[in-house]
Amino acid sequence: MIGAATAGAAATGIRSVAAVKLSRFMTPLRMRVMTGSLIATALILASTALSGSGA
Repeated sequence: MIGAATAGAAATGIRSVAAVKLSRFMTPLRMRVMTGSLIATALILASTALSGSGA
C-alpha cells in the first residue's frame, strides 16, 4: 500500500514539473492524458515491481 501511495505522489510531482517546464506545449487535454498515464503507470509498477515480496 505504501508503494502505491509513493508511486502516486511521484507521478503527481512529475506532472507538476512538466506543467511548469512545458507550459506552452501542455494543453488541458494533454495534461489530463499525461496525468492519467502517469498515475496508471505508477500504480502498475507499484503493484508489480514494488510488491515487497521476496519471492
